[in-house]
This record gives sequence, C-alpha cells and structure tokens, in this order.
Amino acid sequence: VTISSKEIEKRVSSKLQVSQKTAKVKGFRKGKVPLEVISKMYEPQIRQDVLYEEAAQSFYKQVEKKGLKPVGKPSLLPQRVEPGKDVLFKVEFEVYPEVNVKSLHKLSYKKFLSSLEDRDLNETITNMRKRFSKWEIIKETASLGDRVKIDFKGTIGEEDFEGNTANDFLVEIGSKSMIKGFEEGLLGVKAGDKKILNLNFPKDYQKKELASKEVQFDITVKEVLKPNLVELNEDFFKQTGIEVKSLNDFRKEVKK
Repeated sequence: VTISSKEIEKRVSSKLQVSQKTAKVKGFRKGKVPLEVISKMYEPQIRQDVLYEEAAQSFYKQVEKKGLKPVGKPSLLPQRVEPGKDVLFKVEFEVYPEVNVKSLHKLSYKKFLSSLEDRDLNETITNMRKRFSKWEIIKETASLGDRVKIDFKGTIGEEDFEGNTANDFLVEIGSKSMIKGFEEGLLGVKAGDKKILNLNFPKDYQKKELASKEVQFDITVKEVLKPNLVELNEDFFKQTGIEVKSLNDFRKEVKK
C-alpha cells in the first residue's frame, strides 16, 4: 500500500496541535508549550503511529474493495520511508480458503467452549489505554511495556541487506513486533546507550533470503518513553466506541 506524504504531514500536524493543547511540560503552562518543543518531544511517536494507522486503513479499504476476507491482523512492513516522499508498505496477510461443501446433514462436530481469563482481559484493556495515551520521555532504564527510540544497523556476515537500517525507530518492548531477542535485548537500556545484539532470523521469516541467518544489530538508544495511561473513565470508554458509564460495564463489553 502507498500512503500520500501530504496526508501524513496533515495528520501529524493536526495531532501535534492537539498535543500542544493538552501536554503538561515543566516550565510551561498547560496549552502554552511552544509547538517546536511539542514536536521535539512527541513527533517521532506521533509520526510512526500515523504511518501504521494510515497503512492499516488503506489496507482494509483495498481488501473490502476486492472482496477479500483476511484472517487475523495483517503484517505491515515499511519498505520506503523517506522525507517528502509517499510511504510504501508491504502487507502480508492470509485469507480464508474457499471451501465447497455439498451436504452438511451427515457431518458431526465438537463444540469447544473457552473463557477469557481476568489476566487476559486486563492486558487487553491496558493495550486499549496505551493507544489513547501520551508517551513521556523518561531518564530511567527501559522496562517491559516501554517504548525505546533507536537508530540501528543490521549486518549479516558484515554485509548489508534490504531494510537493515533505521533512524528514530520506535520499538515497544513486549509487543513481539521484532524478531526474537530484539525487544528483550532492549530491557534495561537508557538514552545514550550503545548495544550490539547477535540474533537469528526465524526459520519462517517472511523474507526467505534472510530466514535462519545470523544477524548482528548495532543499536544506539536515543530515548526511552513510558506511557502515561489515560484514566478509566467515561471519556475513555467513549473514545473506544463503547457507550457505558462504569468500569464494570466496560469490562463486560470488552469481554464479549
């Protein structure tokens, strides 16, 4: 999918202006923080969120137009992210197979029942809160659930490969969006740290030419960010599209 650079800049600018009205920054009154300060603090995070939101929206519009039925979440892989140019994402996804069944009256089946544990429900609600929260730069070391802004370069046997470098890249520790060991390797880092990770691409990696290969990532940590989770109140419930007044009712709706 291709995303218009003009649309990206328009949405980023709009979100920065919203943040300017609500951000609490030491030394400034609420709503009076200069836009350049807000941009320095929040733009990388906002820009990455916008890119993935736009890519997902574009993807679902296209699959609906083509009558496809994707299974689960698509894998959004940035292919070209350059200032002033349209952004290109590669999307990998599975679709339901076409099954032609002539008769069902002789078929039998087992119905399995499952329940959502409180731990899973709490994790789901926390992830929902994160989507509407602001991320604040911290001086402490990174822990599970934090985001780390990094520059990185990957090499295989001292050779470059496609997509091996990125600047101001945000990784959320625990999101499982990176190959095994990458996010775990960022636990305990802080701004200014440099780290080398020696990892392996998984056997079933989407780029077959990289599958199972050993890779070294040279990483520079630029910022560590922690989510300032929004309150569990009626305003938040409405933001998620669930029209309820109490936390108990909200949990019941999410559990459905």
